[in-house]
Amino acid sequence: KHTKALEEIVARNVSLEPITGAVKELSAAASIASVEAK
Repeated sequence: KHTKALEEIVARNVSLEPITGAVKELSAAASIASVEAK
């Protein structure tokens, strides 16, 4: 399901920069949260 959505985004030539940036921010926040939890 997700791959189809991504293919549609790429087909429409929508920039993936904001998406990858958001993913990096989320992963960084998750890393910080896991460290604080310990």
